[in-house]
Amino acid sequence: PLTPSAFLEQARQEENLDCLVTTAAQQATDNNTQATTYSKNSLYRSPQPAESMHYQNSPN
Repeated sequence: PLTPSAFLEQARQEENLDCLVTTAAQQATDNNTQATTYSKNSLYRSPQPAESMHYQNSPN
C-alpha cells in the first residue's frame, strides 16, 4: 500500500478475512468433535458376543 489510508483499508480487509477463517476453523473443529463423539458412542453401544459376556461374568 502506497498511502496510510490504503494501508489501513488493506489491514481492515485482512482482519475481516482473519475473522472468517477463525470462525470457519472453529466450526470445522466442532463438526469433528461431534463425529468423534458419535463414533465412540456407536462403538460403545455395539453388542458384545455371548462368549465375552460369559468370561466377564465368570468368577475367578
